Amino acid sequence: MKLKNFTILSFALIAGYITLNSSSGGVTSPDLTGSPQGGSANCTQCHTGTASNSSVIIMVKDFATGVPVSQYELGQTYTIDIILSDASNPVATGFQSTLYTGASSAHPGTLTANTGSKIQGSFATHTSKTSATVSSSTYKWSYNWTAPLTTTATVNIYASCNSANNDMNSTGDVIYTGSLSLQQKVTPASIQESADLKNAVQLFPNPAVNDLQVQIQNGFKGMNNYRIMDLFGRVVRTHQSASAQTAISLDGLASGQYILMISQGTDIAMKSFSKQ
Repeated sequence: MKLKNFTILSFALIAGYITLNSSSGGVTSPDLTGSPQGGSANCTQCHTGTASNSSVIIMVKDFATGVPVSQYELGQTYTIDIILSDASNPVATGFQSTLYTGASSAHPGTLTANTGSKIQGSFATHTSKTSATVSSSTYKWSYNWTAPLTTTATVNIYASCNSANNDMNSTGDVIYTGSLSLQQKVTPASIQESADLKNAVQLFPNPAVNDLQVQIQNGFKGMNNYRIMDLFGRVVRTHQSASAQTAISLDGLASGQYILMISQGTDIAMKSFSKQ
């Protein structure tokens, strides 16, 4: 691993460099997390090798309880663990991680440092090449994320890790990438509905068996987004359609009561149904 010093040649060159520096111990922008927003770039931009996505685990936990979660709530704080599995006992390790709102270039919420990490803009990175917590061939860094107060979008987390031999060259290092998607945990009571949209939505059959037919009688108004939630507010199925009538598959859903949330532009409506 070659520990490069960041030399500013001109303003136009700034976006083209990344530094793993033994003194500052951090990764600066641009985005090298492997995200689509960053052009799927990762640490192989500076370290020779092929990126693999087989050894990085991203775990999100409730900040207060430490319990892993699969959905996020608005305004709540979570600990994000970046875990690299590598039995080769690398001399130096590092990571870069960030979050994006869906497929957009927006970074949701705010980041703060935790164990072995520091924050640089919208990115979390290691504080030094030995800042990871090491246990049984796993290397872990943690940072905190506070979710935004307003959004209904999926949040995608990306991470790129470097397992380096520290031989002062860019060859012989191994790069790993990983990603994780989180959906917002929606509480039905907190949603302000559109009465017009709700009156325009018809569900049939109800109870449903294999498919739920949805008809919107207020005419075509662009893409309709659907979320099926259980009674705990957990999203169990998503669907999109640009048609006034669509069928949503219920395959794999347990029998019981569900809530269908329909988003049409800025309007939101909810209808309950049951699955046999």
